[in-house]
Amino acid sequence: MKLTQAAWCRLVGIDAPQWNNYETGGRRITIDAALKVCKATGVGLNWIYRGMASDVPVNLATAIQAQERAARKRS
Repeated sequence: MKLTQAAWCRLVGIDAPQWNNYETGGRRITIDAALKVCKATGVGLNWIYRGMASDVPVNLATAIQAQERAARKRS
């Protein structure tokens, strides 16, 4: 989504330290926080918890795929 972590946290309504714990694997995302992400982005819980790409809006899925391709090229 090309947002800074601070902008992302404002968008979804989650504190930055809490989100950082989710990103780094320090804590598992709570259902309440996951629902905030769903509401703000249109992704579904199956994507958040199970990685099912069918639960991601097309525009966001395309952006994720582009980021994954770019990361593979860098490594």
